[in-house]
Amino acid sequence: DGAKYVAHFGYSNKNASRVEIAVGSSNRFTPGGNVGQPTLFQPGRLVDVFQVTFTDGNLVWTLDGRTSTASPSSKVCAAPPAPVFFPDQVAVVPLDATAGGAEYQGLRAIGVPAVIAPTIAEAVKYRIVILAGAPAPGTIAPDDISRLSAFAASGGVLVGEALTDPKLFALFGIAATSERTDRSAIDWVTKDDPTVAQLDRASERHVDIDDRFGSAFRTVGYAEQKSVDVLARFDDGTAAVIHRCVKDGGAVYAVGARLTDLVTRHHEGARWSAKAQYQNTFDTSADGWLLWLRGIYREHVGGGVTMSTAPAGKRFAVLPTLSLNFSLGVGPTTDYVREAAARKVTPTVFVWTKVVTDWLDVAFFSDSGPFDDVMQKIKTQGAEIASQTVAHSPVFDKLPMGTGTESFPDYKPFVASRTVTTGASVLGEIRVSRQLIQSRLNPRMTSFRAGYLLTSPRLAVAEEAAGIRDDSSTTQGWVGGALPFSIPRFDGTGYADVTTFPVVVEDERGTRIDQRIDEAEELIEANGDNGAPSVILFHPNGWDWKLKAWDNLLMHIPSDAWTGTVQQFGDFWQDRGRTALVTSPSTACSAGRHVEVRSLNAAWPVKGQVLDVAGSKLKKLVLGSGDVRTVNGDGKVVLPDIAGGGTVTGELCP
Repeated sequence: DGAKYVAHFGYSNKNASRVEIAVGSSNRFTPGGNVGQPTLFQPGRLVDVFQVTFTDGNLVWTLDGRTSTASPSSKVCAAPPAPVFFPDQVAVVPLDATAGGAEYQGLRAIGVPAVIAPTIAEAVKYRIVILAGAPAPGTIAPDDISRLSAFAASGGVLVGEALTDPKLFALFGIAATSERTDRSAIDWVTKDDPTVAQLDRASERHVDIDDRFGSAFRTVGYAEQKSVDVLARFDDGTAAVIHRCVKDGGAVYAVGARLTDLVTRHHEGARWSAKAQYQNTFDTSADGWLLWLRGIYREHVGGGVTMSTAPAGKRFAVLPTLSLNFSLGVGPTTDYVREAAARKVTPTVFVWTKVVTDWLDVAFFSDSGPFDDVMQKIKTQGAEIASQTVAHSPVFDKLPMGTGTESFPDYKPFVASRTVTTGASVLGEIRVSRQLIQSRLNPRMTSFRAGYLLTSPRLAVAEEAAGIRDDSSTTQGWVGGALPFSIPRFDGTGYADVTTFPVVVEDERGTRIDQRIDEAEELIEANGDNGAPSVILFHPNGWDWKLKAWDNLLMHIPSDAWTGTVQQFGDFWQDRGRTALVTSPSTACSAGRHVEVRSLNAAWPVKGQVLDVAGSKLKKLVLGSGDVRTVNGDGKVVLPDIAGGGTVTGELCP
C-alpha cells in the first residue's frame, strides 16, 4: 500500500492532420481530471508521450469517447524503445522572428510534407527537424539540446541554420565559426552525397547568394571537426554546409545562413524590376536550396514520397504565354493561337486593355470590331485571356499604390512619354484591367502580368486585394529559380495569397529567338530535370520568322511535359496547397509506405494531384477503395479526386 507507480501513455491519431481536444469531458483522467495530458494530438501512432504517477487503484484516461486504464497489475513496461517516427513529415521549429516561413513555404513548394512545430519537444516526434532561423547563443535551452542529441542518436535527422551557440558545436560537428556579411557565393564541393544529387549542373553547383539589390546579410562559416563531411564552401574557403553521420541512421546538417536569406531574399526580387535579367537565364540560386532539402528528405525517408510539381503524372510543366501589348499584335495573335492548337497546346494571352490613345499606342481594346473578333476566335480555341495592365506604363514600378476604388470608365491613365504617366496607380492597373477582361472576355480571370515585367514593392499585396491569384511578372534569372512561390506581405502577416510563376523563355531581348531555340529547349529541359515549370513569353507580331520560332519551340516541348494555361496550372497549384501528405512504414507490404493525402478544409475539394515516388522499387499504389494505380516510369502516380475535408489512403508497394 502507498507504493508509487508510473503509467506511460501514448495515442494513435488516424487523421492526416493534428487534432485539438481540450481538457474536459472528452479529455480527462479519473482520478485527477487534468494531470498534464496533451491537448494537441499529432497524426500517427506516438508511444510514451507522457507519464502519470499514481499510488493504487485504477488510473483511467478518457479521450474522445475511448478509455485506457492503468493499474498496479498492468504489464510492466520494457526499457524505453527507440522513438517511433510517424508521420514522415519535416517539423520546422521557429527560432527567430522569421517564424519558419521560408522553410515551411519552401518545403511545401518542393512537395515535401511539412508542419510548424511550436517547440523542440514537439518537433522531435517527427522524422526530420529543421531549426529555422539563426538561434542566438542560449536560445535553445539545455534540456532541448539534450533532446536534439537523443533524437539524432536514435535515428532522427536534424538541420540547423547559421549556428553560433558553442553548446551545439559537438552535436553538429563544428570546431569554430566565423561570422561575416561580405560573402557572396557558395560552391557545392561534393558530388557523392545523395542529398545534392539533383544539383548536377555546373551552374547549380556555384550559387550566388547576393540578393540582387545590394543589401548584405550575415553568414556563418564553419571550421569542421574531423568526423564531418563538407558538402559546400563559401568563397572564403570556410564550410557553408556540413554533414555528420550519427549511429542508427541519424544525421545532422548545418548550413551557414538562414533559409530566409538564401531563398526568400531572391524571391523578394519579384518586388523590383526584372529588366536586368530579362533574357533566358538558368538560375537555381533559390531553387537549389529547396532541391537540397528535398534531397535530405528522400535520403532519409523510405520511398521519399512527395507531392508532384506537375499535373497528370507528367515530369514537369510548360506554360506557353503571349503578351498582346501593342495594336500591331492584335491580328497576328490568331496565328499564334492557331499554331499552338495545331500542336495540341493551349496558351495564355495576356492582353493590354488599352482604352486611351496616348504616346504609346492607339486605344485598340474594344468590345466590337477587329479586336473583339480576334478575342472571340482565340476563346473558341481554348486560350485563356488574362490581363496586362491598362496603361502599360514604362514607369509602372514607380506608380503610387492607389486607393483601391479605381474603376472603368473613370480610370483613364495617360502615358505622355517614356518617363511620364499620369492618372495611373498600381491598384488601378490591376483592378481595372481585370474588370475589363472579366466583363467582356473571361469572367473567371485569375492571371496578371505587369507590362515590361516591371513590378512594384507591393505588387503581390495589390494583386491579392484585386482578386488576382496567379502572377507572371518576373523572370527565373531575377528570382533565382523557376519553381512557383509566394512572398511575404510587408505588414508581417504571413505570405501573400498570390503565386508567382517566373518567366523562363522570353523572345525579345538579346539574340533573335529563332536563333536560340536550342538554348531555350535546353533551359526548359534543365528546369524539367528539377520538376520546375517553364513559362514561355512571346509577343505576337506579324514577322514570319517569329511565328515559325514559336511553332518550332512548341513542337519540341518534351512529350513527358504537361502543357496548359497559367490559370489551369494555377488551379492545380492551389489544390496542391490545400492538401496534407503523411506517410509511414506500411504494415500491408514489406518495404512499402502507408500514404494519406487529405483535403485541409471541407470547402476545398482537391483534383488532379500526383505523388512523386523516389524509391524505384515501389511500383503500385493500392488505395483503400481497392483501386490499384501504377507508378509510371518517372516515379509518378495520379491520385483520385478528394472531397472537401476528405482523405485518400493507400499502400505504396513493390
